[in-house]
Amino acid sequence: LRPATVAMIASACVSLIKLALFGDQKGMVSFSDLKWIPCLIFVVAFFVIRKYKPDPLKVIFFGAIAGIILSLLF
Repeated sequence: LRPATVAMIASACVSLIKLALFGDQKGMVSFSDLKWIPCLIFVVAFFVIRKYKPDPLKVIFFGAIAGIILSLLF
């Protein structure tokens, strides 16, 4: 039961990442369709969490604020 649960959670994560970084696409994705703002926020959040170990809710909040600001600017 535990491997099936992990597989379902992993599948949901992959679907969300695909939707966030490539948009609503069916089938194969290409790097020409990559959205750079969410990709940049993901990389920065990943390194901040790995290096400084802050509260994850703060990282999510500031990531959302950064996404809103960057999407309004670009």
